[in-house]
Amino acid sequence: MLLCLTSGKVFYDGLGTLSSTRQQLKHYPHDVWLYLLACGWRILSQEMPFIGRCGDVGDEVGSQTITARQCQRIIHLLFLIEKQYAPYSKMARDRIQKTKWGAAIEPHLRHAMLANTWQDRESHINEAYKLLVEAFNELKLVATASLEVKHFYDRPYTIVEGPSPEAIQALISDRALRMLPLGVGGVDQITDNVDVLNRNEVFRRLKDIYRLNLGDDNARR
Repeated sequence: MLLCLTSGKVFYDGLGTLSSTRQQLKHYPHDVWLYLLACGWRILSQEMPFIGRCGDVGDEVGSQTITARQCQRIIHLLFLIEKQYAPYSKMARDRIQKTKWGAAIEPHLRHAMLANTWQDRESHINEAYKLLVEAFNELKLVATASLEVKHFYDRPYTIVEGPSPEAIQALISDRALRMLPLGVGGVDQITDNVDVLNRNEVFRRLKDIYRLNLGDDNARR
């Protein structure tokens, strides 16, 4: 919705109302952007080792499904990093090609999804993670995140940790936003259901999700 409103050609705006609105909504407010970034990295990290874990026990369908889901999350996070609104999935390829890092990341996503073994899937997705971390490091928001591919604890599955979501969260100046639970994120990080995303009266019902643990977590104050 925001992408539609803020992009595309304007042929006439005599009162300047549309241009003014587009400028105001050009991207998320800074603190909101930081929260979405922090949540994006937290969500991405949660399933990093599972591509290998599923494949290692013979669950190829599970490994492939998680790979596709991680690819989608990488794309969404890349748009956030480059301060662009994420498009509908059917438009993602065209839009990602217009980002600074999209052309480099996309082949790794494609190879990861086409790979026949979990080891190849993991290898290609790790290359995409590394590029995503590089793109994030260019923002210079927090300490430079490592590009090291490392084992998930003592297990034979590899990951790229990326930046600390908590370090990004700590940069948020608005106390209410800073106290929102990590790993929830924006409505489009919760669901890609079009009937939810396109209806204010529906997605506003999700607001109670953001009240989880708000009274108990003093670390974010």
